[in-house]
Amino acid sequence: MKYQVVILAGGESSRFFPFNGLHKSFFKIAGKTILERTVESVRKLAPAEILLVLGSKNFDKEKKVCEDKAVFKGVKYVREENPLGQADAILSVKEFIKNDFFVINANQFNFHKLADSFISQHSESGDVVTVGITETDTPHKYGIVDLENDRLRGVIEKPEDCKEPSNLRLVGTYLFSK
Repeated sequence: MKYQVVILAGGESSRFFPFNGLHKSFFKIAGKTILERTVESVRKLAPAEILLVLGSKNFDKEKKVCEDKAVFKGVKYVREENPLGQADAILSVKEFIKNDFFVINANQFNFHKLADSFISQHSESGDVVTVGITETDTPHKYGIVDLENDRLRGVIEKPEDCKEPSNLRLVGTYLFSK
């Protein structure tokens, strides 16, 4: 796969309190962290490069946890200086981007099952970015997209009940053209 993959594991995981001493993706399920499972999924596609964005608060500690595991061999670690949201985290890797690239949340442990459909749709559309969305019954809990003729007009983060522009939420997977 010619694509780079940026995995977002920054931020403060404030909604994961009291378990937020490390990013929530370091939480273990059946003996492996969520982040390990995501990297394993990404590796199944043999990407050009994996860039892992970690928050500045626990950067050294989280990087060390990763470096001690073989699955993270060759991963480039990038510090998100200020946890200002996904756009800021993406900007923190801009100097390393050489190819078209995916941006995924750290909990996308099924990424290898989604990537081909993203690549196909992205190629067919010719768009600069392809955004993963899905329906939800609880739009007030998520980033909700405002679409017009399959074009993204905006994203409303956790809209008020009955004021959401749709029931379509972001799923944390994006494909960008360089």
